[in-house]
Amino acid sequence: MHKLYKNPLKWPKILKYFRKSASTARQQFQEDNYDLIWAHWWLPPGVIASRLARKTKCPLMVTCHGTDAFMLRDIPLLRPVANRVFSTAEVVNVVSKYMASITTTDSVVLNMPYNQEIFNYSGEEKDDRYLICPSAFIKRKNIDLLIKAVSDIPEIHLKVYGSGILKDHLEYMATGVDNVEVLPPLDQQGLAEEYKKAGAVILPSIGEGFGLTLPEGAACGCFTLATYDGGMVEIVEQTGGINFPHDTSGEEIKKAIRKYLEMLPVDREKIAESARVYSREKIIPHYKEILHNLTKKKPAREV
Repeated sequence: MHKLYKNPLKWPKILKYFRKSASTARQQFQEDNYDLIWAHWWLPPGVIASRLARKTKCPLMVTCHGTDAFMLRDIPLLRPVANRVFSTAEVVNVVSKYMASITTTDSVVLNMPYNQEIFNYSGEEKDDRYLICPSAFIKRKNIDLLIKAVSDIPEIHLKVYGSGILKDHLEYMATGVDNVEVLPPLDQQGLAEEYKKAGAVILPSIGEGFGLTLPEGAACGCFTLATYDGGMVEIVEQTGGINFPHDTSGEEIKKAIRKYLEMLPVDREKIAESARVYSREKIIPHYKEILHNLTKKKPAREV
């Protein structure tokens, strides 16, 4: 979705997706009996789902994740379309308070939770000066700025895990920089093992609706550092970390890392406990309650 949003030349693909998905949805409703429609992203799935919900009287829940909400902030002409989707939905779910501020005030804030069975802290020995950054290698993640900043702080060791179109460029940037490694992405178990070794998790991106890597890392006792932007602000505030302003030089990232070093040692048990509000054990019961209430309503069969 983010790639389509940032490249207008690809916008016709949305129309193609819309026609095909709308046809498939109608066909599915003719073949099966559904109690609920749950659309992830208000555009384009929410538009398709809202039309179907109005026709079938089936209850609709719409979840906004990030890019779809930022489109409302950046393209005001889309607001009437979104408002129609939101007014049709019984529940509009957003993944952060910030997302609620740019979608609808009637939204329910529930994040996509992390798995506490995998991401947890049991007093593991940590390297305070090991910074971890799991990320997609795309422009808005600002990994280039992070590498530039850390290269000037030799006492820090940064490991960046991920993949994407900027992979070769980032690997080139890290060439000859002794304290930076650019590595392939890890599965959840492997990522948790690294979080448990690391002193801090850092996310220098912009345009994050939530930023799940932050609570995952915090749950493993990592100090949190992130750009003062989007849903990351409230996560860092919740976990007692450091937010830094976005800039194009990497200087603000350097300041934040040095401030973290000055704060050592930190209470890692407290950090892990603070992150539990974002865990499955805390979040899923709320989703279950919402879905249970919605599915009490009997939808019509006609399409």
